[in-house]
Amino acid sequence: MRTSMLGASAVLVTGAHGRAGRLDHLLIDPDARRRCSGGRRGCVSAYLTNSAIVAGLRDRYQRRGGQDERGGQHERGGYQEPGGGETGGLDYEAAVALARDGDPDAIDAFDEAGRALGILVATLDDTFDPDKVVISGDGIAVTELGSTGCDAAISQHRNPANGPVTMDVEPFEFTEWARAGAILAIRSYLAYGTQRNSPDPDRTRCVDSRTG
Repeated sequence: MRTSMLGASAVLVTGAHGRAGRLDHLLIDPDARRRCSGGRRGCVSAYLTNSAIVAGLRDRYQRRGGQDERGGQHERGGYQEPGGGETGGLDYEAAVALARDGDPDAIDAFDEAGRALGILVATLDDTFDPDKVVISGDGIAVTELGSTGCDAAISQHRNPANGPVTMDVEPFEFTEWARAGAILAIRSYLAYGTQRNSPDPDRTRCVDSRTG
């Protein structure tokens, strides 16, 4: 997961090793029980990815024994919540639907993800002072369903001397990822491929001195 890409003066900032903007494991909660798929505890990826949101929702259901706020068991989205012992059908789309339908556990899971997003945005804003932060991807529903947690985290963690954060939420389209991948591949070839194919001037001078 690439949590961010950096641009300055209309130029993509890639870093010395092509990894600029990789804030996947930015620490959110050092005391957290949650771990990401890489085993890191309490990082961005433990809360903000689609699978992390589903895992957080499933954990809430299991801790509550599948009971809703009225103490009764319920079934939604084609799967039975943990009171019936079946959550295998729970996926990100189902979690989104539950949150929009007012399920309190789903709302909490997205609010938690929104908090992680807010800390990430605040960190980017304080570090790079961007004109705006563009948010997109297949998990973009978190900007809607986790907006309360996101806004609170931005206010809490960013430098209060900074101006308002401008967030540009762009709908996810696969063609955008494909276009970006093609551009990065072309850019990489132009930057490095031509260097590999061009003669080494020092080596050329050395050969010329020996043959002359």
